[in-house]
Amino acid sequence: MNKLIQELRPVNIDAVQITGHTDRLGSPAYNAKLSQRRAEAVKIYLVQMGGIPTDKISATGVGAQQPVTMTSDCKGTHATRALITCLRADRRVEVEVMGSQQQP
Repeated sequence: MNKLIQELRPVNIDAVQITGHTDRLGSPAYNAKLSQRRAEAVKIYLVQMGGIPTDKISATGVGAQQPVTMTSDCKGTHATRALITCLRADRRVEVEVMGSQQQP
């Protein structure tokens, strides 16, 4: 996160879209709330530590709706250690920044 903040320092930020994700384990309702909490945590950090204005950041949770893992690669429905490890990439937060580089 600190690296991201450093990379954003020379940027004139127009908007930041933060999207929280979960793996497929757990109920859809739980995953929706968890993904929203993840996105909100990143938003708070970027506001407090990065000085990005709150009105330029939006945070959305999408639960397990946008996995990056393939069901064929991560088989199973019970939370075994192997499945949890396999699904690790689905538990993420994506940050999209719209803006332009500041002129020197």
